[in-house]
Amino acid sequence: MKFQSEIKEIREKLVNLFDKLERRLQDELESIEKKIIQQSEDFIKEVTDGKNKVMKIQENIDAIKKHATDFQAFVGMNELKDDVENKKKHLQVLYGDTRLDRINIHCNINEKIKHFLIDLQTFGDIQEERSSAKDLFSVDIQHTNETHDKSKTSESKTHKSRSESAVKAKVKRTLIVPAGSNKNTITSCAILPNGKFAFVDGTYNHRIVIMDSTGTSSGEISLSPLFAFDVTCIDNKTIAITTGSSGQIAFANILSKKIKKSIGTTWQCDGITHVDGKVIFSVYSKGIHVLHLDTGHISVIHKANITVDTYVTSLGDKIYHTNWKTNSVTCFDMDGNSLWTYEDEKVLKKPRGIAVDTQHNVYVASLGTESIIVISSNGKEGRQLLTKKDGIENVRAIYYDKVSNCLLVCTLSGSAFLFEI
Repeated sequence: MKFQSEIKEIREKLVNLFDKLERRLQDELESIEKKIIQQSEDFIKEVTDGKNKVMKIQENIDAIKKHATDFQAFVGMNELKDDVENKKKHLQVLYGDTRLDRINIHCNINEKIKHFLIDLQTFGDIQEERSSAKDLFSVDIQHTNETHDKSKTSESKTHKSRSESAVKAKVKRTLIVPAGSNKNTITSCAILPNGKFAFVDGTYNHRIVIMDSTGTSSGEISLSPLFAFDVTCIDNKTIAITTGSSGQIAFANILSKKIKKSIGTTWQCDGITHVDGKVIFSVYSKGIHVLHLDTGHISVIHKANITVDTYVTSLGDKIYHTNWKTNSVTCFDMDGNSLWTYEDEKVLKKPRGIAVDTQHNVYVASLGTESIIVISSNGKEGRQLLTKKDGIENVRAIYYDKVSNCLLVCTLSGSAFLFEI
């Protein structure tokens, strides 16, 4: 069968690749060993030569003592004194030579290989495809149309919206945000267009940590002396960061890891999201505001007595925000009209981070119940999706990636989990 030969071909390529990588590593090890051995042999030769010269000096001293007159001994000893001093200095130099250092050789296996071995669970999958015997013969136009109509009906069923009750989560990867100079306080996270992760650690360390998909740090964006609270992607190169009590929105270049500009918000700004050229953010006690990127104009969408630590997200013409004082999540449109509010303290307490998927299911970090909850698109139903047993403890940061359908969650201290939804 064709697929059997394909399996064999892929397997041979994998074996050849790992053989090549192993040989390269072995060659590097042998090269280092040869270098160390050569350095050791050179050092031993120098020590041996020095020893022979010292023995020669000793022989000369013995000869002078035995055969020379007092005057000859005086002159000879002065000459030997210089030789002894030179040999002493040479031995001191050898004693401080780095070739005497103890050398430990370590082999660090590539983290990508480790993740490859963990993430790869199957070689492939086998699918059974049936073709009706009728397809082997010509059919009339009426039958073709009927088949086409059935296909359209089936396709329509396939694209039926996923309800809140059907949402499930499976952990795909875990990450650890590198420790800063002070205690980590991760308040927000995001998956960037290039597939990397951004973590906001802005209370004490004043930084945005960038990590690649393997969990390796790709650098930091410093906001010092400004604080940092929440982050959103603007385009492939730019992110926007709210600065909490610093009262500014900072725009940073992902590639250069530099702040490009900052815009004052006149008051504390916390949650932030971006949709269609509009940056939507929460302002303490003032409501939800919008910054139009084309004009730089800021206006109020939704007037409300917003608390600090209010998070926002958006999809299409809908905006969602949390309120930890009222234990609620509110949805409203771009004109500020309230559409629904979800409240159920058995499920939702002290909500923080918020995200939304393509079906308008809403995900919320419920700090008071140490869980991630999912709320239906109409705001009528809600349930716990992830709990403490899934690692959800002291979580504020949450982000839904609509391309990969993955949910990124991070604890305050920096333990991050990527879930397939």
